Amino acid sequence: MQRFLVFAFVALLPPGFASSANAVSERSFVGLWEGIDPVDGGDSLRSITCFRDQSCKLAATDSVITLCGSGPAFAGGTGGLEGDELVFPDAALTCPDGRVVDLVISYERDRRNRTLVETVVVGGTTTLPNIIFHRISK
Repeated sequence: MQRFLVFAFVALLPPGFASSANAVSERSFVGLWEGIDPVDGGDSLRSITCFRDQSCKLAATDSVITLCGSGPAFAGGTGGLEGDELVFPDAALTCPDGRVVDLVISYERDRRNRTLVETVVVGGTTTLPNIIFHRISK
């Protein structure tokens, strides 16, 4: 006669612990990120810093920016988490000629690849192709 010993493990975790362990926080977006723009091949850098009040700042540079007619450009904005995305609803792109373009920039974490996927909406209507960013510094 064979006997089997069966162990039962019961998790003694507070309610909601498992879901909060998988929740996205601002800290997961913090750092210096680099990617290649698929439209023009330009080098793209994103610096994301978050604060105790859960707000975040974005500083973005591109070596070539098609929206400005080519050449380097800078964008910046303030934002925060909206669900699992980090959103900068009031970002502004400053072109070399001084022109300013209003943008909404959002980032979603790709946990499998440990990357950020950037979505940019120009003027509330046009969505640019996504740029994939890899963290190069925390």
